[in-house]
Amino acid sequence: MKPEMPNPKIVIKPLRINNPFMKTYDEVCSLFGIPTSIRQRIKFLAKESNQGVRITDRSLDNLAKKGLSEKVITNSVLTIIDEYMAQHPEFAVVDKLSCTIQPQSIVIDTWRVLFEGLKAAMVVESFDRASVDSLLQPLMAFIERRWEESLGMREWAKQHHDLDEKEFRLNITSFFSTFINKTRLSEEEVNHTMSGMTKYAQGRENEISTEELYALYLSKQDFTLSLFATLDLIASNIRNFELGADAAAITKDGGFLTEILRQNSPCYFGRFIELLKRNSGKSYQAMATRIPTAFKGGSSGRTKQEAQLERLKEWRKGKARPSDKSFMAFCLQFKPYDYYPLMILGHICLSIDKMWSAANEADRVLIEKMYTPENYLKYWEGEKRRQQQCSRLSHSLR
Repeated sequence: MKPEMPNPKIVIKPLRINNPFMKTYDEVCSLFGIPTSIRQRIKFLAKESNQGVRITDRSLDNLAKKGLSEKVITNSVLTIIDEYMAQHPEFAVVDKLSCTIQPQSIVIDTWRVLFEGLKAAMVVESFDRASVDSLLQPLMAFIERRWEESLGMREWAKQHHDLDEKEFRLNITSFFSTFINKTRLSEEEVNHTMSGMTKYAQGRENEISTEELYALYLSKQDFTLSLFATLDLIASNIRNFELGADAAAITKDGGFLTEILRQNSPCYFGRFIELLKRNSGKSYQAMATRIPTAFKGGSSGRTKQEAQLERLKEWRKGKARPSDKSFMAFCLQFKPYDYYPLMILGHICLSIDKMWSAANEADRVLIEKMYTPENYLKYWEGEKRRQQQCSRLSHSLR
């Protein structure tokens, strides 16, 4: 009698590739502080569809570590997903597309599934499908372009998949050469990046100059800066759409984020608040009344308005980060056509603050140098040109 083989366990982890040129959907979620663990996502789906979770947090965490059996996943995790999909038929296309994801193209396939989910969600929010395609086009085009431009890098990775850490370090300049000229770095910055990488590969890190160090860090931030510029364009497009203007037009020369970066505040979200105050013509006191609070008064004698003003001050100084729920409620208090742009730009600023907080002192200096109006503007202008080219191509094909 043959011994029974143990049932194989299934592991589901956030998708991370730690690549400077191309990021996964999960890596971008982490950038914005969006939960990426399977436990957080399953509990979110259960809450949104009024379901109980018939599996412990420990078991859900094990799904991303040691794994769970197919039987357990079918009886607990999949039932939650199936019920959520049954209550939200608009996401049926997402469920269908998820089944077509291939291992060799999992990075771009998961992005395409996300785009379909975003489109479905925006249609539910009263946008028509044609407008949704137009509004999201800059982001879809950006991700697709990055995937195509990363072909050389992916081919290099296939050919060198057996390198250990030491061997990869010796060949890192060869790896960077597959994509560095496709970034927004200037010729001088590209040269500094490659010379800095050469010193790193040779174990001469102490000889890397200040210019080379900045260029190296900038090369690793190129995707993020381009992504922010793309989202900035989408914020402009949505605002124009809501106002009845052509969705391909840009009303703000240089982008909204360029103006935000010009403001003076201890943190980037504080700069966002400063620009919002300037453009809305509201005082801090008036803006603070738009912050939701559970304040009910007490023996301290402090009023609700004082509590709201204190919370706004904490936001401006970077001493507190607004919760997603609070920030959403805050943005809803402004003009309807500003809601989505405010949400996009506010979360960009919060993500920069998150990067800055997690960095050491030396890297904070580099982040502050990168996120200046002058440096960001070249990324915004580059993505704007790309959008205009795509728009002209789209019109010519009609």
